[in-house]
Amino acid sequence: MTATELTNTVRELKELKLMPADIAADIETLEDRINAEMTVRKAGKSYQKIADTLNAEGIPAKLGGAWASPQVSSAAKFKAEAITM
Repeated sequence: MTATELTNTVRELKELKLMPADIAADIETLEDRINAEMTVRKAGKSYQKIADTLNAEGIPAKLGGAWASPQVSSAAKFKAEAITM
C-alpha cells in the first residue's frame, strides 16, 4: 500500500467513525418532528393529516416507506404506552 493509499484509507475510516454521531443526530431530529406531529393530534388533527404532513416533509416511516394513518395511530399508541410506563 502506498502512502497516498494509506492516507486515503485513514481519512475514510475517520469519516466512517463520525457517521454514527451524524446518524444519531438525524434520528433525533426525525423523532422530534414526529413527536411534534403527535402533539398536534391532541389538538384534533387527524392521523391522515399527520401522515400527509410527514410524507410531505420526506420523513420516512419505520420501514422506510410512506406514512399512512394506521402507522401514525400505532406510533401514537406506542408513544402513549411508553410515557405511562
